[in-house]
Amino acid sequence: MSDAAALAVEGVSHAYAGREVLRDVGFTLEAGRTLAVVGESGAGKSTLSRLVAGLELPTSGRVRVAGVAPTVRYGAVSPVQMVFQHPTEALNRFLSVGASVAEGLRRLPRRERAAYVAALLEQVGIDPSRARERPKTFSGGQLQRIVTARALAAEPKLLLCDEPTSALDVSVQAQIVNLLLALQERNGFACLLVTHDLGVARVLADDVLVLRDGEMVELAPADDFFAGPSTPYAQELLRTTAEQMLVRERA
Repeated sequence: MSDAAALAVEGVSHAYAGREVLRDVGFTLEAGRTLAVVGESGAGKSTLSRLVAGLELPTSGRVRVAGVAPTVRYGAVSPVQMVFQHPTEALNRFLSVGASVAEGLRRLPRRERAAYVAALLEQVGIDPSRARERPKTFSGGQLQRIVTARALAAEPKLLLCDEPTSALDVSVQAQIVNLLLALQERNGFACLLVTHDLGVARVLADDVLVLRDGEMVELAPADDFFAGPSTPYAQELLRTTAEQMLVRERA
């Protein structure tokens, strides 16, 4: 078994049309831990996600998942699996949810896939008897659970969660957060959480990385960050988020 970190980002910079959108970003993430990447719109969070997923190559520096550069190849199962903001866009509406989950199970003989799909659906709280149904028959929260089951089917080293709760009702958000915590404890994957919601980050993250205009502003254990960020920008970000959460609670 490799001793390499689940994710290592080493001096990564990236540019689009000559404009640098990430500059010298570096960190490591170990198995079983969650790093929340936070920052305002345009901070570079989405670009970092694409580099980690292997959808793009960095202009300089390197990304390694369990010691290997992430790539996307047809027919190959990536060690990075993704849970996106809008589960309806992540599932083929013409396929049953069971068939979508089974896409990551090509390594198994066909006769074993149905049993594994049923086990995965049950693990995320979906009745396995509904595996033949199409996405339109499920709620948003249920679809997010199904997308998570599909990601877990590949037995990922790294789960990349890009705003996994922001499209859901508040009551459902808590369910998905608790589900991710339970699944990580059970399966031991590392999680890179990209979010603008510091409330979600506070519950899920072991560490917090703050980006601003493509640069690392702060990287700290979550307890230290939420007790009091060390940089003025991070302090303002935390204060603004707290005010927004208070407004939502009063609405």
